[in-house]
Amino acid sequence: MSILVVLGQQFQHPVYEGRMIDAHAHPMQWSNDWMIETLKRYREVGVDKVIFFDGNGALKAHKLRPNEIVPSFYVRYMNRTNTVKDVEADLKQGFMWVGEALLRHWG
Repeated sequence: MSILVVLGQQFQHPVYEGRMIDAHAHPMQWSNDWMIETLKRYREVGVDKVIFFDGNGALKAHKLRPNEIVPSFYVRYMNRTNTVKDVEADLKQGFMWVGEALLRHWG
């Protein structure tokens, strides 16, 4: 058990001791080679899988390492007419994860 203190109040909760999966990674270079090399570094610290944001590079890297790389895309701008069509098209291409979705903010 671990103790978490929030605003002076203590909470006990179990400590997760399983394997970690990186939430997601933004490629520094948009290439499948870079993703494969980066995956090797992640493995050294105990990460089993990585969700990479990138277009075709992520799909190519996933084909090379299907159990370790999850190809993801992000929705650049959500709107009422194109977003659903764009997401469906990307999923049909083989993307397995819908990552970040950008919303227009007027403030």
